[in-house]
Order: sequence, then structure tokens, then C-alpha cells
Amino acid sequence: MSVASLRLVSLNGSPRTRSRTDTLVRAIGASIRDAIDAEWRHLRIAEIGPVLLASLTRDDVSSAGEAILRDIEAADIVIVGTPVYRASLTGALKHVFDLVHYEALRGRIAVLAATGANRHHGLVTEHQLRPLLSFFGTVTAPTAIYAEEADFDGEVLRSAAIRERIAAVTAEVIRLVGATPRTQTRATEEVLP
Repeated sequence: MSVASLRLVSLNGSPRTRSRTDTLVRAIGASIRDAIDAEWRHLRIAEIGPVLLASLTRDDVSSAGEAILRDIEAADIVIVGTPVYRASLTGALKHVFDLVHYEALRGRIAVLAATGANRHHGLVTEHQLRPLLSFFGTVTAPTAIYAEEADFDGEVLRSAAIRERIAAVTAEVIRLVGATPRTQTRATEEVLP
């Protein structure tokens, strides 16, 4: 697989278009895209939800919804991010994965991310997202990223510790895809909403 052919899809499970989750997922996506020069598509539940959430089964999905699902299924690397909602991922995000074919992501790389009000919800990546993506047979990057409200200034990511975790997961993805990292990457010090 050539590096130029790598397809990266990020999926923000927040029901709001502008959110801390979106900022975090886009920061991870930008870091990975810049490191390996992948083709990147960012999807937001707030935007794709109206197309997909009315469908109870894959057979009910519209042609527009089918195109979205095929984008997810064609990803070599998928970033899945969610705000913590009632100690879990959002129901809308789970429903999207209910529509994804169970073999479509086998062997693909998954990066896990979540946001919450405080550190008490930090294990949602391990107890909810990792088992979900493992069901699909993905290879989940060892480093998961959880950011709490204090890591942001509004919707701007300010935490050096979270930036270090983003760099760590980017390095893991590079190793997992067997890519040679680009020598110069764009700064991801501030991802704007």
C-alpha cells in the first residue's frame, strides 16, 4: 500500500457541529494527515446524522447515506471520537456503526478519542470504544486520547499533555501503516473550530 493511497476518515460523534470533541478529532486527523500525507475526510454526526439516523437497517439507507457508509468502510485509518454521554459513546455514533458492514474495517487502523467534563469519564475509550472497534476487527492504536474540559480554552485545544498524546498516537499510526513520516509537518498547536 503506497502512502499516497492511504485514506483517513475521522468521525466526530458529537451531536453539535462545533464542540471540543470536534476540535480534538480534527487535531488528531491533522497530525496524522500531515505526518503521512493521507487523503482525509472529516465526518460529523451533526451533519451526517439526518441522512443516516432515520435508517434502522442498511437496507433502509438512502443513496446519500450509502455513500457516507462506503467512505467509512473504505478508510485505511479511522479516527473515532465521542463526547462521553451517560458513561458511554453517543447513541448516534453507535447507530452509525450499527449500519457499517461488520467485515468492512477488518485489519484497518482505528484511533480512539473522547472528551468529557472531567477525568472521571476517561476510561470510556477502553470500556466502550476499544471493544466496539475490536468487534469490527480493527487494529486499535495503543494510545487512546481522552481530553477533559480543562484541556480546552473554549473550543481551542491548549493542553501540552494532550498534544503529546496526539504525537504518540501519530507515531503509532505511522508504524502500523509502515509509512515513512514526512520530514516537515504542519504545526497543529492550535486547531481552530
